[in-house]
Amino acid sequence: MKKHNFGRILWVTSLFLLLIEILFMVMDYKINYQYLTKNELYFYECEGNLCVSEAQEKKNLIYSKYDCGEKECPFYKKSIDSNYVILEYNNSNKTLLFNYRTGKMISNSYEDYIVIDQDHFVVTLNAKQGIIDSTGKNIVPVTYNQIGILNNNLLQGYNFQNIIVKKDNQYGILSYKTGTIIEKTEYQEGDLNLLLEKLKEEPSSNN
Repeated sequence: MKKHNFGRILWVTSLFLLLIEILFMVMDYKINYQYLTKNELYFYECEGNLCVSEAQEKKNLIYSKYDCGEKECPFYKKSIDSNYVILEYNNSNKTLLFNYRTGKMISNSYEDYIVIDQDHFVVTLNAKQGIIDSTGKNIVPVTYNQIGILNNNLLQGYNFQNIIVKKDNQYGILSYKTGTIIEKTEYQEGDLNLLLEKLKEEPSSNN
């Protein structure tokens, strides 16, 4: 009888210890994986192109992470140069411009972003365009029909400080660094070559 009771006690104790071990394993997983990676996007190098994924192990982190806080994380849409990516949310027309090298969000107020240089971006909202800098500061208000000239998704029509703009079907030139108007929007489409020549007159060649 004593042997039988001892066996039952040993069996119950072993089962209890096993359950405790499983509980600790679950807690460890929750703490070390789910909790640490909850609401965070991690940025990796994937065969030469940027990709985004939730981290399984923090040691695999190559660049930086985006902390989503209490909100649902956006997902990776595209990279627009060697430092910046565009993130987006489901069911939202606005996207986020994120510098994955520094881990800083630049802006979440616009639908799209195009790189002019490392510090300036053409932004789009409600079919209008403007310019912001790398801190998210508005340089040119979002009132233009077009900024720069897109050719096969490549931005052209600018030099080291000025860019062609279009408003009310007329073209001009402004500084994308200061917002200063260089040539009023009084030119027709047939005058684009003239504006391009004016850009070439600057100390830097047109891009």
